[in-house]
Amino acid sequence: MDQLKKEYWEEWNKIRKSRHSYASSFGLLSSLTVIADRIVRKIAEYSGSPSQDVCIIALGGYARCEMAPHSDIDLLILHKGELTSSQEEFLQTFTTSMWDLKLLPGIQIKELNEIQQSALDDEIVKTSFMDNRLVMGDNKLYEDFKNILKLKVIGRGKKEFLILKIAEVRRRSKKYRDSIYRLEPNIKEGGGGIRDLNTIYWITKTLYGSSDLDYLIKQRIISVRDYEKLRKCADFLFRVRCELHYFHGRKYDVLNLESQKAVSSELGYSDSTNVLAVEQFLKDYYIAARTIADISETVLESTISKITPKHPNAVTKPVSLGYGFYKYNRYLSVDSSEIFNKDPLKLLKIFKIATEKGLRLSDATIHLIRENLYLMDEAYVKKYGRYFLNIISNFPNSAKTVSKLIKTGVFFQFIPEFKHIVCKAQFDMYHYYTVDEHTVIALRYIDDLSSTLLFRYHVYQDVFKSLRRRDLLALVILLHDIGKGQGKNHSELGAKMAVGICRRLGLNMDESDIVSSLVRHHLLMSHISQRRDLHDIEVINHFISYFDDEEDIKLLYLLTYADMNAVGGQVFSEWKNMLLTELYEKSIKALSAESLTAEFDAVIARKKRKISERYENRDFVNYALNSMDDEYVYSNKLKHIYRHLGMILQLSTVNNVLVVSEKRDDLKCVEFTVCTYDFIGLLRKLAGVFSLYDMNILGAQIYTFDNNIAIDTIQVSNLKEHTEIIDEKSSKIQETIKKVINHELEIDKLLEEKTESFLSGGKKSVTKQANKIVFDNDISTLYTVVDVYTEDKVGLLYNLLTVFEKMYINVVKAKISTDVDRVVDSFYIIDKNKNKIISDPEISRIKARLMEILKETG
Repeated sequence: MDQLKKEYWEEWNKIRKSRHSYASSFGLLSSLTVIADRIVRKIAEYSGSPSQDVCIIALGGYARCEMAPHSDIDLLILHKGELTSSQEEFLQTFTTSMWDLKLLPGIQIKELNEIQQSALDDEIVKTSFMDNRLVMGDNKLYEDFKNILKLKVIGRGKKEFLILKIAEVRRRSKKYRDSIYRLEPNIKEGGGGIRDLNTIYWITKTLYGSSDLDYLIKQRIISVRDYEKLRKCADFLFRVRCELHYFHGRKYDVLNLESQKAVSSELGYSDSTNVLAVEQFLKDYYIAARTIADISETVLESTISKITPKHPNAVTKPVSLGYGFYKYNRYLSVDSSEIFNKDPLKLLKIFKIATEKGLRLSDATIHLIRENLYLMDEAYVKKYGRYFLNIISNFPNSAKTVSKLIKTGVFFQFIPEFKHIVCKAQFDMYHYYTVDEHTVIALRYIDDLSSTLLFRYHVYQDVFKSLRRRDLLALVILLHDIGKGQGKNHSELGAKMAVGICRRLGLNMDESDIVSSLVRHHLLMSHISQRRDLHDIEVINHFISYFDDEEDIKLLYLLTYADMNAVGGQVFSEWKNMLLTELYEKSIKALSAESLTAEFDAVIARKKRKISERYENRDFVNYALNSMDDEYVYSNKLKHIYRHLGMILQLSTVNNVLVVSEKRDDLKCVEFTVCTYDFIGLLRKLAGVFSLYDMNILGAQIYTFDNNIAIDTIQVSNLKEHTEIIDEKSSKIQETIKKVINHELEIDKLLEEKTESFLSGGKKSVTKQANKIVFDNDISTLYTVVDVYTEDKVGLLYNLLTVFEKMYINVVKAKISTDVDRVVDSFYIIDKNKNKIISDPEISRIKARLMEILKETG
């Protein structure tokens, strides 16, 4: 056995080392199958060889000669009659030996008469029997097995089996929704994966009794070209799967970030000027998966039409839809192959009708559309540009319409630049989808605004209903990432491209300016809402300076909403939703206000009057009003100001730290308010405590009253824990805050231990984020704003605040924006004399120290 084991794994490693010499993956899979056959036979001989009434049958991918490096060796050991003692001994030795050699066997042991019932009782068993091949043993027994399958299993329940397989595809499609274009696709179970290839094979074998997929050509289900594409894409997919197995050293079918670079390198990809090797590889993967999914869908639809019973009363005759279009079952077809030559506008009109009627385009119709794309020349595009805008903004069917336009190639006649982002991957943990899929999903989020949604979306729905130019919204969404893959600063490049596209579509200069400006600034609203103080009227004035009227802000608001949601995952949180809507509402109000300053002053005067009326103690009222700066009064609701003042009244040398928390269901976070005597490094220590409890700090507001009293309000969340759980922990967190402030606990030491634990067992980011530090002295007249871009890591905020503390820099406000594995921490800072930091040498010194700490902790 030791010799057998040595020989097998030497042969296995020899194949691994020479794998790139194979002309196709099929040769590699075949070689792995050959050595599997050989070791199975040798182990069987070692175990005593099966008798006349026993045979060993390969199942599944092993039977199809598609053995990946770490695939299971699936076997059926079939016997006739009751097992003899020698046969039982053989089976025991064989099974144990297979495991001893670490061959990952999947062994079923069945008596011939059990086959029929086992297959009929269990669809998984039935499917496993579909792919079979004799490895060794009684040939007559194997033929009996095949006859039972053919006559009593597959033949008996052919229709039911096919319906089940089609239902499985639909279930997988639902489970792995958008799986073709996901950041980390499952190449076996996901859309366009190996399971789709298997399904095509099973359908061909069941429906037509053939194991050769070229039989689908004979049945005119797919074309010769589609067959060749299917073979090519399957070859690529199996190569990827083999490299995945080699990379992980085990059976693993998720193309995760950790493996993508290594797999692309092994497959021969290299970086180009503008595109990473891994992104080129992923684009090829997505194209292959999409091709397989499309051909699989064609086969499924053909199968459904063949096995669906024709009801006596069912309408099978074509139903005219006008314009030369007709409905046949669920498909839209045309009455003449000359229809588009006679009236080229129908090349666009057909999409509007198909979407409104909920019909699919038949394969013949799609083929005819593609044959007539030459009609859509420059003059056609200019003439019907606005009609094109009309159909792409056909909400709530915009995303479906655009998907059809892309599939047929019509979309590229109007916007050929879009081809550059088709199946374009973005190698990071932020974007879940390819650029083109992200764009279509963004459109879908606008489509959904036409439906009944949760109350949290009511502002977006109201804005959408009031929008005058929905066509421009659809166009801007489709163009907002058009500059990706063309070099740095995709927003600026995209804006320039948008000008040419608008001109091509026949838009006037004003419309072109709106579209290009929104593409250029499509990140502006998310950046300002998440990184700047929205209570600062200077910030609002800065934001609205980019726009001419309310319509522009409405367009950007809806674009930002769709863009952030379409990224995927949990990027668009309740916190970001609140910030985005707050910026929108304040901007709309500011546009119509004669003077923001006058309104600012009026709000402060009203609030101060209310505060004065609330408290009888005039000394305390005077203290409170003199301590509060105007920004504090304007930024906080009265109920929060009252709470803060109540805490100040309770503060004493004995009771020197007060902490309260509130569960904010509206923001899906918990808000902590700390009242204590101020000292340098207070915020840093608070950040350390929250880091200790794995809390993400969303925002921090720091206020200092007279008598050195600080009120710090901090919002925290944790993506892994519900707000209820955080709220339950809040009393423990409060106690820790008090102990840290009173020097009963050393937060530095506790965090150091936690960081060591994280580094030893935590999952590292494989998409390295470049560190960047930007100083902004334009947005505020009172403060310098520092944006720190880096990877998210344990204790990041704590470490950054440590730098500021050591450099005697006061952090007045902090806003933290976290997206999966990257973070932008924004700090409003002043020097120890309460002045902005404008000296270039000083800015350089702070930048250098911050960069240093980022490298040390990275």
